[in-house]
Amino acid sequence: MPYKQVTQLPDSVKNNLPKHAQEIYKEGFNSAEEQYREEDRAHRVAWSAVENKYEKNENGDWVSKQDCHRLRGVPTIWPTHGGATHI
Repeated sequence: MPYKQVTQLPDSVKNNLPKHAQEIYKEGFNSAEEQYREEDRAHRVAWSAVENKYEKNENGDWVSKQDCHRLRGVPTIWPTHGGATHI
């Protein structure tokens, strides 16, 4: 069953992820569910999509990887065709 709104997501998602991460989860789930027609697999794909952009901090909160690295002073590296770009 595709999710039309983040309010329909499982409580484990709504109660733990920031709003943007919930949107990523919803879109990842809907796409995978349409492609594979397997709900369990769609949930795994959705969590994987979230984990590409978010991680848990030392307090156990889900935070953007970009924000987390910026706060730690770690340069963010984006791959490009000719090498890496630091921002």
